[in-house]
Amino acid sequence: MTIKSWQEVLSPLPNTAFFNIARHYLGPIATPFHKPDIIARLIAFFERSDVLQRIREFVDKTDAKILTCTAFCPGIPEAKLKCLMEDLQHIAFQEALANLEERLLITAKIDRSKGRCYYLTPLGGHLQEYGLIAPEVILGESTGEIKTPSHQWFNDNFLNAALSFLFESHSLFRADGAWRKKPYKMLKERFPILFEEKGEDERLNLAGRILLNLELVRIEDGKLVFRPETWRSFEALEPERRQQLIITAAILRKGITPLQAANIGVALEKILPPGRAFNPGGLNTLIRIVSGMSRPMSPRIIKHIIISLIQLNFLTCGENGGLGRPCLSQTSLRPNPLTLTPSGDIVSYPGLPLFSSLAFAAELVNCQIASSYRLNKTRFIAALDVGMKTEPLIKGMEHHTGCALPASIATLLSEWENEFRAVSLQLAVVLQVKDRHRAVLEQTQALKNLSLAHPAEGIWLLDYRKQEEWQQILSEIGIIHIPRIQGLGPPLEAVFAEEKKSGRIPLPSVWAVCGEEQNLLNYTSKHPHFIQPEALLAEYAQSPAIKQLSESEISVFQERLRRRLILIPEQIKPGAWRQEIITARGLNYQAKFNLAEAAISGRHERLELTIAAETGVETILLIPQSLEKTDTGHILTGVTLPDEELSRYPLRKISLLKRVKMSLL
Repeated sequence: MTIKSWQEVLSPLPNTAFFNIARHYLGPIATPFHKPDIIARLIAFFERSDVLQRIREFVDKTDAKILTCTAFCPGIPEAKLKCLMEDLQHIAFQEALANLEERLLITAKIDRSKGRCYYLTPLGGHLQEYGLIAPEVILGESTGEIKTPSHQWFNDNFLNAALSFLFESHSLFRADGAWRKKPYKMLKERFPILFEEKGEDERLNLAGRILLNLELVRIEDGKLVFRPETWRSFEALEPERRQQLIITAAILRKGITPLQAANIGVALEKILPPGRAFNPGGLNTLIRIVSGMSRPMSPRIIKHIIISLIQLNFLTCGENGGLGRPCLSQTSLRPNPLTLTPSGDIVSYPGLPLFSSLAFAAELVNCQIASSYRLNKTRFIAALDVGMKTEPLIKGMEHHTGCALPASIATLLSEWENEFRAVSLQLAVVLQVKDRHRAVLEQTQALKNLSLAHPAEGIWLLDYRKQEEWQQILSEIGIIHIPRIQGLGPPLEAVFAEEKKSGRIPLPSVWAVCGEEQNLLNYTSKHPHFIQPEALLAEYAQSPAIKQLSESEISVFQERLRRRLILIPEQIKPGAWRQEIITARGLNYQAKFNLAEAAISGRHERLELTIAAETGVETILLIPQSLEKTDTGHILTGVTLPDEELSRYPLRKISLLKRVKMSLL
């Protein structure tokens, strides 16, 4: 949250605006004066506890929403800020923005390409610790409860089932990308949890997208092929971290960067209280803000994000059309999330962490909230063949069942492993050395620890993966030229070349950004509490100090009081304000002309016009450009907002003309 210093806020102000501020808060300024001294006095004024308290009390919900958007997106252009305030009419938005500048809660910096860009001032930043700048401000009040608990089905338990199925290496897709009928039918039988909702394939497609976004699988020849190294890395993470990555992967799609997806997932998880629903509009705005306004998201993308999170059961519908996070159901949670029968039937429940050894060793029967598996010889031996270790499998099952492995299962696993180990195949490089080099190697036994076997004199079977080590030894005994390995076909060459690379695979892009989310705001801020300032304003309106003001000063005082610029009674003193004519009515043609002319010559001025229309009275916000003289009077020309259309209005037909000050800059 970037906050401009007081020097950055006050020093660039034009002298007229600066001294208007100084007189307003400090009273009449004696001459000669020294600007840095006045800035120091203003800073001291805004550090007073009674002033800070009154500033907090005067912040309403609209103020808080604009301030929060500015805090999330420092330097946000005015146009993008308006997009986040869709519930506010353009004129009301412009007035609210100008008022926050007048109250020195935000400041603007002019960018040639972006226009006016807004930042918090130190006074605005002070409001965060009181919950007046907080994500909850964007969400608004809760619309009601979410009474039905829910299961977040894409969890570690589901991942175990998915890995078990992927290990079987089914050909799932036709050449055109469509599902093959038999594998699709098998998926429906073995993954009923993916087909609980209407629209059938929605969860299935979401599950595939999450696996691909996490780079746990790749598509190859019509198959979803699991990536062993990535699964191992994923399994090593904490369960909470895995769940965070799953939410991020569910959000990630075309048009969303990994960092945006991570920010959205973290923000929603930390901000949305389980069991409470909120207005979807507030949720949409929150997603847009936390994703960063440098690349604003379209409503279509936000809609897809929310649909994906609803399919994931991370979001659900609540009372009065609200959306929110459901409370997670506790009915399926058990102290021991795994059961194992002596016959080899296994049931896993929610709470079982990612357990790849089990997924490899046991065949999936079906995946629901609780998943069932079956141990069999063929599957267990296939798991051993890809490198699964029996000891971690047994220890894991005993830990998660809370009891020792049944004797019958222990015996079977031991027999199956012994049968598997009875025959082995090892890919090796045959090294044959003659003459004096052979004698040196035989005598020194230099290759003893690197060879898989030494079947005869001058012949060694070497592990290709340790090529650099044994090549170094051969160089040290004087073999200058080590020949290329003969007999490698192109496929094996590619495999070996890949395995020569670093053993550390790069983190998938989704993993790399999770944990480095922008520290956008303190997500644990106090819940915002707004008071009604009318009583305070009424108290000031009855202040005895008003009696010292002239009639014109009373008019200025009342307007500034309405705009919440009067913070303490000491500000009510003669000479503190200069009267400005800001309205001209009816038949006072000269007053309307003078007001329009002043607005045209002023900086960042708007005019609010009230004119008679066929359907009644119409109010128009205008950026004034010129006054053109005609035979019947003057024509006021300008650009209407928010339509930005060039329009012309006869001055005599304007019943009320109001000058709207847009900025102190």
